[in-house]
Amino acid sequence: MKKLLVASFIVSLFLAVIGCGMADMTNPTANEFDVVIVGDSIYDLDGFIHANLKTLSGKSYKDYSKSGDTVSYITKQYNTAIAARPTIKTILMDGGGNDILMDVYWSQACQATSTISSACKAYIDGVLDQDEALWEDMNDDGVDNIFHLGYYRLKKGILTTLLYGGTKLNPAVVYADDQLAAACAVSPAQCWFIDPRADFLGKESSYIKSDGIHPTNAGGKVIATKIYNKMTAVGAYK
Repeated sequence: MKKLLVASFIVSLFLAVIGCGMADMTNPTANEFDVVIVGDSIYDLDGFIHANLKTLSGKSYKDYSKSGDTVSYITKQYNTAIAARPTIKTILMDGGGNDILMDVYWSQACQATSTISSACKAYIDGVLDQDEALWEDMNDDGVDNIFHLGYYRLKKGILTTLLYGGTKLNPAVVYADDQLAAACAVSPAQCWFIDPRADFLGKESSYIKSDGIHPTNAGGKVIATKIYNKMTAVGAYK
């Protein structure tokens, strides 16, 4: 109980430090409304991915992402987006990281040095079920292409060391990414999994901020380029 109380305090401190807790940290003016971004602080905190996508595309995509949002709130982002623009053609998204990071129990229980517990796997599977349901909703609404960004491995940083045992959530990241990739490949929706792990491996010092979690502008550029190249390769509206 004492450990959970301490963890609860630290997670609350985390929210205060990075300004999360379902907060819209960046909200750039859009001029392209049929390409929509939904997700969490990987997109929203500094807006680096959005800014680099704008450089690549010459357009500013409508961005509903919010820092601190779990998959259930990302689903609400999408519901708001499709209600405002029923003709959305392309979705750029992520989702699921905060279901662990922001959860007092699972942010501790999913820590491991190699293999995560069966309980953690079951919890992650439940989160991914929500992602899959969201993809299917998007497909039913006529969205042509969904580009789901996976998570890179965390690095030892200020917040990851304080909250998550440094890199002890990385086995959970790997498991979640592998499961997401497999689910995306067989989804009835036109789902494309964007896996940044190999791109970030060995370059964490320049691609991940000092908090150990969020991308730098250089990291955001790598992610944006990977997304945009995939959009181009599959002929998605961009």
